Amino acid sequence: MEIPFFIFDLFIFMALACVILALFKYCESRYYLDQTHGDGVDYQQMIKAILVSLFIFVLLNVIGTNMILNTVISSGTLIFCHSFLKKLDKKKKIQAFDKALNEGIQMISTSLRAGLTLRESLLASVKSSPQAFASEIQIVLRDLGLGISMEVALMEMRNRVNTPIANLALGAMIISNRQGGNLPGMLLKIGDTINQRERIAGKLKALTAQGRMQAILVASAPPILFVFMSFYDPKRTALLTQNFMGNCLLALAVILEIIGIVVTRKIMELKY
Repeated sequence: MEIPFFIFDLFIFMALACVILALFKYCESRYYLDQTHGDGVDYQQMIKAILVSLFIFVLLNVIGTNMILNTVISSGTLIFCHSFLKKLDKKKKIQAFDKALNEGIQMISTSLRAGLTLRESLLASVKSSPQAFASEIQIVLRDLGLGISMEVALMEMRNRVNTPIANLALGAMIISNRQGGNLPGMLLKIGDTINQRERIAGKLKALTAQGRMQAILVASAPPILFVFMSFYDPKRTALLTQNFMGNCLLALAVILEIIGIVVTRKIMELKY
């Protein structure tokens, strides 16, 4: 029984995926310091990216795309998906931290008004704050245990999170630790500011929900139409998949689609 040709292509792509995994393993060992701050290689993200790229690989083989173009598109999908998933995971962590920040600084403010020091207040907030906030405070406490000063530890936390409201709250702690001041009162005012920002953000998302849905529909229409036509009328799509000029036009269409998605995301990005 003759083995289908695309099986050999699949083996080639799996070997390519293993090579890329080995490269990421090397990067993980080389940049171990980033891993300790939660920014290292996540193999769950890598596996998800490989599964998506394998799906694209099999789909393009069924359609009848050229092997070289198929391998290039699948490899690019692997790299793009891993980078996208990593950025998405980091964005989710930052959003979770921002949501937990208000409760965390309220806890720190209450502890300071009770007479505790800033370090003791941070330790107390770990036990009763949401996990997203508590995990960052644990890193600060670990740095303090290693002999790093409070100001440097808070500055490193500020650089890791790097959101406007976190910079405001951590900046108040740094200035208070350096020069003194009414830190509990400042933290309470910052908490009120966070509540106002959340209300404004909710209104903005509600007002732009229809525009975001339209952008998703417009961006998803070309690939869905191409897959549908590949099964409904393969002779027409073969003009794009079975010759060099068609492959170039197909690659150009993919590039323009990606550029359109990126530009649309930039235009619709909410800044408040």
